[in-house]
Amino acid sequence: NQQYTSQGDQPDDGNGTRKALVIACCTVGILAAVLILLILGIMITNSGSKKVEEEVKEKVKEKVEEEIEEELEDLEDDVEDKIKDKIEDVDEETVDQAKEKAKGLAEDAKEAAELGRELAVGDKVRIKSNGLTGEVTRLNGKRITVTVGNIISTLAPEALERISNREYNSTIKSSSKFVGDTEESIRNRKLNFQTSIDIRGERLSDALEIVERFIDDAVMLNMQEVKILHGKGNGILKEEIRKYLRTVGGVASCTDEDIRYGGSGITVVHLE
Repeated sequence: NQQYTSQGDQPDDGNGTRKALVIACCTVGILAAVLILLILGIMITNSGSKKVEEEVKEKVKEKVEEEIEEELEDLEDDVEDKIKDKIEDVDEETVDQAKEKAKGLAEDAKEAAELGRELAVGDKVRIKSNGLTGEVTRLNGKRITVTVGNIISTLAPEALERISNREYNSTIKSSSKFVGDTEESIRNRKLNFQTSIDIRGERLSDALEIVERFIDDAVMLNMQEVKILHGKGNGILKEEIRKYLRTVGGVASCTDEDIRYGGSGITVVHLE
């Protein structure tokens, strides 16, 4: 029989091996548990960090919004103060000038709207031939009575143009002495007015211009009849003159002179 010299040399019955395996498994389990706990701790830490980060961002955002709002309020106050300062800098005279200008523009717009209508009693007009201004005092068909100062003239509508009340008043204020001189001049012109003109030898365009001025003066001075000496010739000058006279307001008719005093070589113009 084989002899055993020591306890360590005794044969293993299997219990020791099982114990070692159990211990190893427990150790691995503990290590795994620790590892799991570490991982969970890291995850919890990361989650907490994100939450903290979001809270910090939210607080920063609120702070920035508050600062922006305060800046905007300060800016609005500053703008209001500057506007008040500008308004205070505007003196009453400037305000009155602006109001007067606005009033004038409104009047101009109103008067411009009336320019297209026909002349009526009370309208202010300018006589095209001489630039004198007056007021319409009477309407009689195709004849319009205009008062210029103390002078009363009856003219055709085509000889007049409407002007605004403001322009008329401005003309009166700036030329009161001129109006007085003009009235005297008109009286003198009426006394010295020649009731006939001689356009023989004139070119047609020049003759028509002379006749136009002549008839305008005759109408303004309220003459009843004038004569135009154009000669007989080939009759072209006479024909064109009469064609023009038929278009002039204030001309009632045109006839030949009595044969004893020139016949068809002279046109007698009868004014209304």
